[in-house]
Amino acid sequence: MNRTLLKKAALCCGLLIASPFIAFGQIHEGGHRPDWNAIDTISFLSFNDFHGAFVKDRNVPGAAELVQAVLDEKAKNKNTVVVSVGDNFSGSYFSRITRGNPLPEMFREMDVKMSAIGNHEFDWGLPYLVDTAAVCMDYIAANIVAKDDHAPLEWLEPCKMVVQPLKNGGSVKIAFVGLTTTDTAVKTRSENIRGIDFVNPVDAARVQVATGLKKEGKVDMVVLLMHIGTDMSNPDVIEEENAKRLPWIEGVDAIISGHSHKVVLAEVNHLPIIQAGVNGTHLGKLNFEVKQDAGKYTIQYIGGDTIRVAGKGNSVIDSLVNKEMDKYGFEEVLTMAENDLIHDRNINKKIILRWELM
Repeated sequence: MNRTLLKKAALCCGLLIASPFIAFGQIHEGGHRPDWNAIDTISFLSFNDFHGAFVKDRNVPGAAELVQAVLDEKAKNKNTVVVSVGDNFSGSYFSRITRGNPLPEMFREMDVKMSAIGNHEFDWGLPYLVDTAAVCMDYIAANIVAKDDHAPLEWLEPCKMVVQPLKNGGSVKIAFVGLTTTDTAVKTRSENIRGIDFVNPVDAARVQVATGLKKEGKVDMVVLLMHIGTDMSNPDVIEEENAKRLPWIEGVDAIISGHSHKVVLAEVNHLPIIQAGVNGTHLGKLNFEVKQDAGKYTIQYIGGDTIRVAGKGNSVIDSLVNKEMDKYGFEEVLTMAENDLIHDRNINKKIILRWELM
């Protein structure tokens, strides 16, 4: 196995990173001895395929409601890690005009720890992704590598570790490993992915390294953050053939998915898999119980939920969205359509057919 790949994977997953915490079972800095009999709950809160749906519409809650829903869920459990599963900015006319604003402020308000890379992350070209989007968000992808030698990319980490403090003074180390659909190679303009390759997600070396760190006791949990489609109607849940074995990788604790725009909450091989719809309509929530006994953790999945986003919007984000609308004149009425123009091939078929024939 390539030593450079192994080293970078180990670095990003925390093997070579100094931690403010001493090894589990010992006294933490400050002389505080944790209560090893305490029970905690860690929650992973996710959304996917937001596609720049900042403005509230008929079936879209908008950025302000999504942010407030996340903050409300975090208030219920301070041990909550918020992640995105990709396709963040490209997709709406609003977002195309504003060049993805106010996505950075939106992610900061929710304290999104990281995001998988979706196929639509490349829509506006590699320079935008590298120099703009990746600057304001920690993107991770273990199976995106340099095309010529499959070396790691300088601007992209394969995984990221979160050290989640617990109420008793202890902490849990969670390695998130990013994965991207290999269909990106054929569904994206070739000039937008020049110089990079998308390798088999199951075979990605960094996935194996992360699970290896868990076996060595350096990581307590491994979560796959994958922009790869899932569907409850599929017998395997995971749609893509080259990813179906992911739930059988020893050491993986959960899979948080995106890409297929489905609402999914399932278990495969006793492993929870979740997806939260599209355009911020839902939040995915996975809960894990953490028990401690003599300095050792027992972590168990205790259930999940797909939460419909609805209710009061966050005033800070609402103000930012309105500011962008005023800046570009989105409220100005130029003409009126005879029918609702909905981005769905099953609706307004005649209109779509005429457009495609033009």
